[in-house]
Amino acid sequence: MNVEADPASTTRTDRVRALNDAFRRSFTGGHVMLSRGIATLPPEQRRERGAFHA
Repeated sequence: MNVEADPASTTRTDRVRALNDAFRRSFTGGHVMLSRGIATLPPEQRRERGAFHA
């Protein structure tokens, strides 16, 4: 079954997407998790990776 075909799934997906975007911008309402590899990088290199910047 294609979950995108289900209107309830699409609504939930949109809500999760909005919550994720809000968290990435504000860091409120969640927890920031860093892998060991990223945590060992100097802070300026962490920012350069920018994988989650909107």
